[in-house]
Amino acid sequence: MGNQVDLEHRTREQLFQELDDLRHRIAELEAAETERNQVEQALRQSEKQFRIIADFTHDWEYWIDPAGNYIYVSPSCERITGYSADDFLAAPHLLEKIIHPQDRTAFAQHTCKESKQNAELSTEFRIITSTGETRWIHHVCQPVYDDGSEAGRRASNRASPSAFRQKRRCANAPSNWRPATRSWPHLPTRWPTI
Repeated sequence: MGNQVDLEHRTREQLFQELDDLRHRIAELEAAETERNQVEQALRQSEKQFRIIADFTHDWEYWIDPAGNYIYVSPSCERITGYSADDFLAAPHLLEKIIHPQDRTAFAQHTCKESKQNAELSTEFRIITSTGETRWIHHVCQPVYDDGSEAGRRASNRASPSAFRQKRRCANAPSNWRPATRSWPHLPTRWPTI
């Protein structure tokens, strides 16, 4: 009988120990759940902040993978081109199609150069918007990496301001053109329309 009491007594002690172990494990799980919820909330906040920064940038930003497919296109592309981000995501070659025909060769050379160089590059070209307007674009791109592996290229396109286009027009003006102010100093300088 004494052995039976000892067995019952040890079984109760073991049950209490197991109960204590379970309570401790439950507390650990609850703490882990709380930490996981905090991490998820911080991640959601970080994603929200990133999305606000990316989606409300003034310039048209995009990221293409090494195969040339868009991973991200900022909504500002619509303000600049008339085409939505979804249009670009659905048609990876839309940019090449809207580049002014006279600038396509130069842009193709830029694209070839960017694929061979591991550096930031820039160029300027014209696009034809969805409404038929011609716009100058200043384009800057650079390679992007994820843990040392190539992840494509990131680009920023900005509609060139009118002053920049005027400067370009003057640089391309005929050599015999001169501002009216050289002959008549009281008149303002006039820029040719080319």
